[in-house]
Amino acid sequence: VLSELDAANGAHYRRNGDQVTAALQSLELEIHQLLAPVRPLPYLVLHDAYQYFEARFGTNVQGAIAIAPDRKPGARRISAIRRRLAQAQDGGRIRCLFGEAGFPAKLLETLTAGLDVRTAGLDAIGFAIAPGPDAYGQILRQLAGGIENCLSYSIGP
Repeated sequence: VLSELDAANGAHYRRNGDQVTAALQSLELEIHQLLAPVRPLPYLVLHDAYQYFEARFGTNVQGAIAIAPDRKPGARRISAIRRRLAQAQDGGRIRCLFGEAGFPAKLLETLTAGLDVRTAGLDAIGFAIAPGPDAYGQILRQLAGGIENCLSYSIGP
C-alpha cells in the first residue's frame, strides 16, 4: 500500500518489507529450535495472555490460574489449582507455573508450597526491553527463553 501511495519510494518499502519478513522467519525458526526439547512438557500460566505464542510454537500449556488478568483467583480457585498441581506430581506433569508482573509473587508461593513445581516470570509486554526496531524480537526471545529455562530442568535421566 505504501508503495502505491508513494511510488517514488516503492522499492525502499518493498526492500524493508522483505528484510522484516526474513528476520521474522529466522526468529520463528530460532524459537522453534529452542523450544523443541521442552515442547511436550506441560505448564500453567497465570492468565491466558500467551495463547498465540503457544499455538504458533506448539507448547504444552495446561491452563491458566486466573480467569481474567484483572480478576485475582479466590480461595476456591487456589485450592483447586493446588489439588491439580499435587495430583500431577505422580505422573511428572506440570513442572512449571509462570507468573508475571502485576500479580503478587506470594500467589505463586501459595500455589506451589511443598510441591515440586518451579515458578518463573514471563513478560509479554517487554517492560525491561527498550523500545525500538528490535523490541518485538527481543520480547519473543525472552518469552521463549523463560519457558525453555523453567521447563528444561526436568529433562534428563
